[in-house]
Amino acid sequence: MGIGLLGVIKTAAMHIPWAKVAQNTPLLVDMIGKAKAQIKQHDASQRNLEDQLKSLNDENAKLAATVLQMSNTVQLLTSRISFLTKLTAISLLLAISSVVLWMLN
Repeated sequence: MGIGLLGVIKTAAMHIPWAKVAQNTPLLVDMIGKAKAQIKQHDASQRNLEDQLKSLNDENAKLAATVLQMSNTVQLLTSRISFLTKLTAISLLLAISSVVLWMLN
């Protein structure tokens, strides 16, 4: 196994054009830097989208609670208006019957 590794090292040392590799190193470093920046930007945008989604879900939950509360309030007001309408009708009937009885006496 050690001989195989030595053979690979010897081949790499003899057949790789190290001068060209050294010339292209700045380009390679620049490409690696750009790739890292794109990965970081993608991660940041992914986190931003996740944060926006969480914020929208929280706002949606708050709005749902508010709508439920307003619905209950409207229902309560509707029942009060109905009660007051019935009470007004009864009062009006009593007033009319009182006037009729007064006129008959």
